[in-house]
Amino acid sequence: MPVLVVQDRLSGRTATCRMNEGPGTQALTFGSQGPAVDDNLVRIRNHVAPALAQILRESPIPLLPIMAQALAMGDELHGRQTAAGLLFRNAVLERILRRPGDGPEAASLLAYLDTAEFHFLHVAMAAAKVIADGAESIPGSSIVTAMAMNEKEFAVRVSGVPGQWFRTPLPPIAGFSGKLIAPWTSADLGYSGGDSLIMETLGLGGAAAAAAPALSPVSIGTPAQMMELTSSLYAVASTEHPTMRIPALGGRGVPWGMDAAAIAGLRLVPPVHIGATLRSGGLAGAIFFTPPLQPFIDAAERLQSIR
Repeated sequence: MPVLVVQDRLSGRTATCRMNEGPGTQALTFGSQGPAVDDNLVRIRNHVAPALAQILRESPIPLLPIMAQALAMGDELHGRQTAAGLLFRNAVLERILRRPGDGPEAASLLAYLDTAEFHFLHVAMAAAKVIADGAESIPGSSIVTAMAMNEKEFAVRVSGVPGQWFRTPLPPIAGFSGKLIAPWTSADLGYSGGDSLIMETLGLGGAAAAAAPALSPVSIGTPAQMMELTSSLYAVASTEHPTMRIPALGGRGVPWGMDAAAIAGLRLVPPVHIGATLRSGGLAGAIFFTPPLQPFIDAAERLQSIR
């Protein structure tokens, strides 16, 4: 499977993420298998990815400006990628127009970018991983450098204990709010394991809910409650991002540098906007998920023991 590569040009660090599978609720991402899923992956591998690769190798696309502008246009860069996706597509289209002679492959790429609503999420995940890795291995630091989960456990890593996951079982999924596609109910859901929580690790996604009032049906509640939620998380962040800002909060930067010690002390965990996955495979909508507190407590206690 082809992967997207994001590089921090100052340090040379890179991170990768596979490409989004495009529209529809049946995808390998969400546990679906079958000829249609396979055919779509082959199309991306043989046509879409090579066209994108040729463009990006000639002219890489800077991502932080897109992410900052998308936040100003109503994205929170996890559950809503509408603005970021259009900005990325425009950047690709501009590069296509500068390349004479592009034919069916370019058309296939543009069709993919038109219909794959969440294609930029996979770009942003790789960017977020590069950024988070830059905070690793700082002695004594309780900054969270990763959050992730599989279908059984939720886990975090912190800077001052590099390479160690602090893990705990996941609670029952039926109790979380969200919006499901009929006829599915919470009884049909299973956890979707994955790494997209790297967005909330950086104070984006659910942590930046105030930036995306359009997501109120699948978030904590009303746009006003989303603003209150994001505002509360500055208490567990070390700073605010200087350029990724939220207009609804008067232009404040997103909560930046989540602090496991503060999260444990205040018992305030950054929430997550995440897809609702069916146990039988497929996407059933979206949910608002608050991860368990215990891994943050364990990480803070571990740091205390080695100081």
